[in-house]
Amino acid sequence: HMVVNDRTKDLLRFNPHSSVGYLANNQVRTIVHHAYGFDSAGRFVVARDVAEGFAGVHVRQPVLIEALHPGYWALGESRAELAKREDAQALSLAELSGRIEQLADSVGQVVRERSKERNSDPEAAVAEARIMRLRKYVSARLTADEIQKLACRPAEFNVYAVWRSAEKRKLISRSLAAIKVDAARASYGAEGAGITWAVLDTGTRFDHPHFSDNGTVIDVLDCTTDDSEPVRITRAADADRDGHGTHVAGIIAGESDDDGGRRMRGMAPRARLLVYKVLDDNGFGEDAWIIKAIDDIYRRNDSGTGLQIFGANLSLGGPFDATVYGCGYSPICQELRDIWRQGVLV
Repeated sequence: HMVVNDRTKDLLRFNPHSSVGYLANNQVRTIVHHAYGFDSAGRFVVARDVAEGFAGVHVRQPVLIEALHPGYWALGESRAELAKREDAQALSLAELSGRIEQLADSVGQVVRERSKERNSDPEAAVAEARIMRLRKYVSARLTADEIQKLACRPAEFNVYAVWRSAEKRKLISRSLAAIKVDAARASYGAEGAGITWAVLDTGTRFDHPHFSDNGTVIDVLDCTTDDSEPVRITRAADADRDGHGTHVAGIIAGESDDDGGRRMRGMAPRARLLVYKVLDDNGFGEDAWIIKAIDDIYRRNDSGTGLQIFGANLSLGGPFDATVYGCGYSPICQELRDIWRQGVLV
């Protein structure tokens, strides 16, 4: 079976065995991993930090339900069982997008069934669950019994794992000199011309004087809604009520005169910015919102016309529990690795 990796075949001296070589192809990776029983995450269905939340029986906790990729086995499933299951499935489930649609519908059905058992309004329960379709995940807010019902039948629902959609918060940036921007300007005149950069943060006030005169901000896209696609923000007043994203965007590409008439410039004042609002008006967000933005970057770069987004900045973070998954294999890390393989500097 031949797989042509168009993005790396013209590069000089790249290692075909590396993560940007043949293992960058999901189909090849799946075959290789299955052949020698390797699973990068250390296999489970429900992550430990999600299971810990089961103590609050009726509390809805934010989760990311990762769909099984076509050709990938469910927990405890043999190769023969995998083949039998996939042969019996509808043709639409041969694609990941079809599995996401089915999984989202199944999550909604589970929520309705459980609400009826509790004698509550099914549609109100679905609204509270805030089910959202992403490229590789279904995001939702689910109770312990709803999660357990999905987790007990991973092959039927095409569930790979249930992760916590962990809380994130804004972080403060570093100085210009720390990354040698001053040296790059002095030596090469590097100011970011021709570069489009993605900013994943609280949004950006595109009418701010640091941007309004030069059209630096292409768009501000809201990823904090329940829509499966980012929503364009048209009112400047709604674009960043917190201010942190505007601060970060200014560091990257802002430019203006201060009160003393001195020219204040960001890292790359000639660059253009595509801004994703992935944190709410108080500076808090979750993995699902960030992944929605990364999915959009992936789609833009996968359009076949070359890189549209050259880099992505995430001045945010949250607690990390190394007992849940290996470093580099959280849902966020795996998503960022996808755009990194496209050539995006993260």
